[in-house]
Amino acid sequence: MITPDGSYLDNIISVLMLPIIMKKYFSLLIISITCISCNTTVKKENRSITLGDTITTSSGLKYIFLKEGSGRPILMNSKVDLYTELYLNDSDSLIWTTAEDKDSIFSFIHGKTSLIKGFKELHNYLVEGDEVIALIPDSLAYGKKGGNGIPPETTLVYNPLIVKRVSLPKKLMNDTLQNIATYLSAKAAIDFYSKVINGTLKNKYHTDLDFIFAVLDSLSNNNLYSQTLELSTYFRKNTEDNYETGRLAYYQILALEKQGKINEAIAIIKEQLPLENDLEWGEWWKDKKKYLEEKLHQKIH
Repeated sequence: MITPDGSYLDNIISVLMLPIIMKKYFSLLIISITCISCNTTVKKENRSITLGDTITTSSGLKYIFLKEGSGRPILMNSKVDLYTELYLNDSDSLIWTTAEDKDSIFSFIHGKTSLIKGFKELHNYLVEGDEVIALIPDSLAYGKKGGNGIPPETTLVYNPLIVKRVSLPKKLMNDTLQNIATYLSAKAAIDFYSKVINGTLKNKYHTDLDFIFAVLDSLSNNNLYSQTLELSTYFRKNTEDNYETGRLAYYQILALEKQGKINEAIAIIKEQLPLENDLEWGEWWKDKKKYLEEKLHQKIH
C-alpha cells in the first residue's frame, strides 16, 4: 500500500497501538514492502497527456489522467500531500481513504518514505494538480502471497488520486538530529532544531513534526532512553496536536519505564488520559496505567 516500512515505529508500538493507528492512520500500518525506486529520473517537462487514455509503463503500472495539473513536479525529497481512495481489483468497496486522515491527506517525502514500488514509481510521473486513476499490479504491491490484510494477487486501485501539494526538495532532519542526540546530547539536538526552525535553514529542511518519531524510534531501539525522554518531553511541550501529543507521551512513558521511573510514567498517563477522545486510544492508556501500577506494586513488595 502507500505506507512507511516499519522503521518509523518500533515493534512495541506496532503491537500495543495497532487498533488506534489502524483507525486513524491506516496508511502507517501496511508496512511490509520496502520500495525500490523505478525510473527515478523521469522528466516531466513537456508532457504529452490525453485525458482518459491509459498509460502503461514497462513495469506494468497503469494510470489514467482525469485532470492534468500544471504545478510543481514531484522530485526526490519533495514533500507530497495527496488525497486518494483505495479499492481492490474490480471491487466497489472502499478499503481506505485519506478522508479519514488528518486534513484528509496522506503526506510523504518522495524517494525517502518507504512505499510500495508501484506507488513510488507513479509519483515519478506526476506534478501538483494532477488527478489520476492508478492501477498497481500485485507485482508492484503485495505479490502472489499478499500480506497485511491484502489478499494474494491483488491489484490496488487508487481512484481518484489527487496531488494536492508538492514542496520544493528539502533535506530531512532525521539523520542529523539522531546523530547529534547520539554522539553529543539531546540538548545539542534540541538546540540544532531550534536554530533550524527559527533561522534561514528552515527553508532547507522539512520541519514537520513527523520526523521526530523516526528519531525517537531509533534512539529507543538503541537503548538511549535518556535522550529519548529529553527529546520527547521537549517536543510534547511544543505541540498542540492531540495525536502528536499522545505519540510523544508514549515515548516518554517507554523511556521512563525502561529507566525504572514508574511513578513518573504513571504521572504522564494521568496527564494524557483526559485528552483521549478516541475510545480505543483511551482504553490503551488505561490498560498501560494498570500495568504500570501493578509493576510498581510488585517492585514495592
